[in-house]
Amino acid sequence: MNAAVCDSVMVGLARRLKIREVKSLEQFVAAYDALLKDSTYLSVTKTSTADETNVRIRLEKATKAFAGLD
Repeated sequence: MNAAVCDSVMVGLARRLKIREVKSLEQFVAAYDALLKDSTYLSVTKTSTADETNVRIRLEKATKAFAGLD
């Protein structure tokens, strides 16, 4: 796992946990797998990872990916 994926997943999950506990590991895994298939997300985690726009995009995508977890 690269650092850009790690930071965005941790932020996205932490934002979700502020709302309530995540009870379904299966849903988390499915959301994570879907995130890693998103071509835009992959792009902003592989190149220019410190670019402000890329950081914003990957944090938004990870936050959205985990927002609907039960």
